[in-house]
Formats: sequence, C-alpha cells, structure tokens
Amino acid sequence: MEVPQAGVQSDAAVEVEAPALLVYDVPPRPVSEGKPDRASPSPKADAASVASAVALSSTERSPTSGHRRRRRFIWCTTIFLYIKAEVRPLPHSIANRTSRSLLAFRISSYIVGAAVGVTDGILITLLAISSLASRFGQSGRRIPLLVLACAISVAIACILAFGPLLFTILAQRRAFSHACANDWIVAELDVANSLASPATIAIFSLPQQQARPLFRMSLDTTLPKNAVFSVIPPVSSSSGVIPAISAIHYDFSSDSHRIFGDGLNGSFDDARGSYLTFNFTDSSQTPITLRNLYREWSFDDKPSVLLARTDTGNRILQTAIVDPDDCTRLRVCVPHPDAQPDGIVPVEALLPTGWILFQHLRHVRKSRCSIGGIV
Repeated sequence: MEVPQAGVQSDAAVEVEAPALLVYDVPPRPVSEGKPDRASPSPKADAASVASAVALSSTERSPTSGHRRRRRFIWCTTIFLYIKAEVRPLPHSIANRTSRSLLAFRISSYIVGAAVGVTDGILITLLAISSLASRFGQSGRRIPLLVLACAISVAIACILAFGPLLFTILAQRRAFSHACANDWIVAELDVANSLASPATIAIFSLPQQQARPLFRMSLDTTLPKNAVFSVIPPVSSSSGVIPAISAIHYDFSSDSHRIFGDGLNGSFDDARGSYLTFNFTDSSQTPITLRNLYREWSFDDKPSVLLARTDTGNRILQTAIVDPDDCTRLRVCVPHPDAQPDGIVPVEALLPTGWILFQHLRHVRKSRCSIGGIV
C-alpha cells in the first residue's frame, strides 16, 4: 500500500474530516418567555407581507378592472354622442351625418348598452352569491338576500341597456324648453290633434316671452296640392315685430314647385337626394337663394333644416327638435337678420317656415301621433 507523504492530505481525508469540523453540540439559545425569537416573523412583518400580497393581488386583477373601465368608457362615449345627435341634430355630428349613420349609431348604442348591462349584472350576481355564501352559509336568510341582489343586478342591467332611450328623453325635454334661447325669434309649429280640425299654426314669439306671442300664421291645406301660409289677425302692434308679408302660396302640383305672394315670386326644390333650395324675389326685386346646409333635410320623416343665404352665408333659420311629450309641436329658430329693419320678420324667414310646417304636418299624419292618442 502506498503511504501518503507527510503534510499532504488526500481527497478522501478531506471528505471525511470536513463534516467533523461542522458538527458541534451547540446548546439551544434560551428564549425569554413572552418575547418572540428574532428568527420568527414579527407582527409588523406579517402586516407588511399581507399588504404586499394585497397589492400583488390587486395588480394581478388590474387587467380585469381595466377591461371594465374601458367598457364603461365606451358606453359613456356612445351615450353622449347618441344624446347629442338626438337633442341637437343641427349642425350634424359624426353620429347623424346621414340618416343611415344615425340608424347604425342608434343600433350600436343599444348593443353596447346591453353588453355592458349584462356583464355588469352577471358580475354583481356572482359577487353577491360569493359574499352571501361566506357569511350565511346555508342559512335561510341567504335566499331572500340573494333574490334581492339578483333584482338589483337586473335593474342595473336594464338601466345600462336602455340608457340611450332613458337619458335621451330626459335631455330632450330640457332641450325643447330651452330651444332657440340665443336666437331672435322662436316659431313654434303646432299641428292639430285631429284630422277633423285642420288648424295648423305657427306661433312667433321672443324666446324670453313665449307666453306673449308676436303674431300667428296658419297653414291652409284644403286645396289639393296647394297650401297657403297666412297671418292670423290681429297682429300685436305693441311688440313692434311684424311679418314682412301677409300670405305665401305654395304650389306643389308643378315640377318647379312655385311660390308666390304680395310682391313675391319664385320656386323651391325639395326633391329627395338634392339640397333643399328656395329661389325667389321679394318686393325689392332682389334675387335671393336659400339652401340647406346638408343634402338630407329629414330624419325619421321629421324636418331637419338649416338654411343659409348663398350670397352672404348667413344663417336664416334652423329647426330644433320635436317636443318629446307632444310630437305635434316643433320649434324653428330665427336669428336676428342683418339686412332687415329692426322689428320686421323678413320673407326669407317666413317662406321656409311655412314649407317646414307643411312637412311637419305630413310627418304627424303619417306617423299618426298626437299628445293624447292617434291623430
């Protein structure tokens, strides 16, 4: 056998002696009663670990909460654009650029509302089931509380799903009561509630004094394919605001659609797919052309008109919205004219108002709506 040299240790010797150096009989360190060992976690450390765990769990849930925030943001944006298009249709927005885009946006708003409502309703129901199961177990109180939670979730889902309709009705009532507040004159068009009563009138008044009308004009449609828009006497002289013409005749029988009256002669083009246009000369023999800003002048068969002069670009009038509580009432806003003497409502404002009243009458009779029932 080969004997190793002195002072030189073999690998086997190192492997045998190394564990012997680490093995000691160390007595346990005494721990004073009531004082925790330093090696054991302290209550502060436990609280810190719990807080970090909660933060970690919230971080892990952030994608889900982010999806919920995005869904609600999309819902709120859709509701806002839909209400704006229904409450203030003029000037047009991205939602009501055309009648087809308005219909598509209306359908999509209900789809988004239904999706958000159903998902939030299911989430509320699941959270209620989990919470009630942990608190009451199989107790009898769990059933009525669960029914109540389901009813609340269904109510929330319905509110979100039908949000476009609910919020639009509330906004339309406010918008109709404040329509034309910044304009010179508001003309409220009112169609009779019955076919047997052909009284269809336009009431002209100041926006701040609608209870005191300036004058009234009626639309006579008894003649076939003809209409007469004339002043109903008397005209209030104390107001100082009078119409520039007493009667306007509309002839719908010819292709040119003639209009004539006291010193008034012209025509209008209201064909579908073309810009609504009025060409006429008044008593001053000045040729005037009014043109609608958009190609489509009706949405859901309701007049939606914003007329301006082609030579100056000034806004002549624009329609507001139909009364949500009475579809026979429509308001038309007339700004203060620049070229007319103060106190005279010009022909360029009266002429299209009579035409709008005629179209509004057709819409009411076609839709068969009224304040109290069927027209």
